[in-house]
Amino acid sequence: MTASKTKIQEAYTCNKCGFGMIDRKLSINNHGAVKYIRIRQCSICRHWYSLD
Repeated sequence: MTASKTKIQEAYTCNKCGFGMIDRKLSINNHGAVKYIRIRQCSICRHWYSLD
């Protein structure tokens, strides 16, 4: 079993399509300073929401 399959099984389900969601970091450029936020993103439809 690969790490990606393990993450999807342990994650939450998407409320738009019903598939598994994975935790990621998203970089945001704020006037030259890069800021990272934690998000939970669907592996199929790419719907996401912030965990911070």
